[in-house]
Amino acid sequence: SASSSSSSRQGWREALMPLGDFVRQYLVDNTEQEGNRPQGGSADEPGVAYMAQHNLFEQFPELADAVKPPTRCVDAAGGTLTETNCWWGSRGAVTPLHFDTYQNFLCHVCGYKFVRLYAPDQSELLYVSTERENLSTVAPSIEHPDLDAFPLVKQATPVDLLLAPGESLFIPRGWWHYVRSLTHGQSVNFWFEERA
Repeated sequence: SASSSSSSRQGWREALMPLGDFVRQYLVDNTEQEGNRPQGGSADEPGVAYMAQHNLFEQFPELADAVKPPTRCVDAAGGTLTETNCWWGSRGAVTPLHFDTYQNFLCHVCGYKFVRLYAPDQSELLYVSTERENLSTVAPSIEHPDLDAFPLVKQATPVDLLLAPGESLFIPRGWWHYVRSLTHGQSVNFWFEERA
């Protein structure tokens, strides 16, 4: 089974479903419709689903041997691998703006993702949540903020990029990041605890 989050105009929900159903319902059918090129799309489109931060490799140990962090990632992180997660979603799936408390290597397997980054010194412009200090409250998204409600955002300096199949992105601890799937796709991330 896999836990997935599905978006709709009313919001999102979590559902537990067999992995095969998730793939058939949200990924295989979408492949024929959207092709392999990046397209627009938003998290409000019907049928958007995201298996986010899922420890698929604990659930399917036979996959764990096939998914190891690249040696360069391990050397560059200079720390201990703490967790490996799978991110698998359809076009329009979104990870809201947040930062991690670990060094993060995001390795993209297939599809295309739009990534927006902000340096830690931009935090005062990103409306940090009072409930979770690593989460921004900018709505409806950092790509299309309500500037009347969040006027400081326009002063922030983003770094935008396209993540393509086979590419990896190092996201240092404390860097804000927002991710939107432009096509169906899959990523694996490796979190490293820094050595003292």
